[in-house]
Amino acid sequence: MQLAMKEAEYKTLKRLIETEFGLSLKTHTRETLAKKIQPRLRALNLNSFPEYCEYLSESPRARIEFHDLPGYIMNTESYFLREFAQFHAFLEIFRKKKREKIFQTDRTFKILSAGCAEGQEPYSISMVLKTSSDNLHGWKIQIHGLDVNVYALNKAQSGVYSGYSLRGPRTKMIEHYFQKTKASSCDTPRECYRLKPEIIRSVEYRHGNILKPLVLQGLEKLDFIFCRNVLMYMSENAIDRIALNLWEALADDGHLFIGQSESLRKHDNLFTAVRHPDVTFYRKKPACMKNDVRLDR
Repeated sequence: MQLAMKEAEYKTLKRLIETEFGLSLKTHTRETLAKKIQPRLRALNLNSFPEYCEYLSESPRARIEFHDLPGYIMNTESYFLREFAQFHAFLEIFRKKKREKIFQTDRTFKILSAGCAEGQEPYSISMVLKTSSDNLHGWKIQIHGLDVNVYALNKAQSGVYSGYSLRGPRTKMIEHYFQKTKASSCDTPRECYRLKPEIIRSVEYRHGNILKPLVLQGLEKLDFIFCRNVLMYMSENAIDRIALNLWEALADDGHLFIGQSESLRKHDNLFTAVRHPDVTFYRKKPACMKNDVRLDR
């Protein structure tokens, strides 16, 4: 039996979740949020939403609960090679940067998928690079996946997906890097696909919240950041913080890709929009432009 959530509890939970994760939950009705969170009440042996609100606000174990909560409230649905025109633009910039670095001693490319969910995006980046005609011998390609949802990260590291995740374009590319398997983790066990080990090994995952600047320590001077279809779920304040954190993590000539339905027009002090056939992406602006930013970090 589903418990009813009152308006006061609904507002309190939305505020707590937005403060912790930046999620606006604009599409979540009271009924939707109640249905998603009720399993957490059972797990914690709580009898009501007011008890759960108090637990999140005052319990010393609230940090543990915030660690688990994203797996119940966040959307992890995606598919491989999504918005492929962006990968085409990425390859063009990658090749240009590669030509510029060819005489340098450091032949490293650092790429981050921020809000990587179940891994479709970072694995797509790896597949695109491996399928390209570029000779990557002697180059070090570091691809990192970052997400606050530990359950999604566990699935990403397993490399096992349902056929629904393979519904995107470039079918031959997808078929080349997957093999059919059976797994109970898939919605339809007989239509499961496992990524080849070479692709799984090419991505390093870490758990963290991109609202927190310290999460990106060790990932500085990134050549590329993909943070696609993440900002659409965030509050305006969270977007401000995320934009600044990503700006700081990018190399001076770094590029940022966000979802095609998303925009950083309000952050033109940090990024320059670059128009490309069918897509828009962003280039980092010099440090002097950041002086307009005023955030309580």
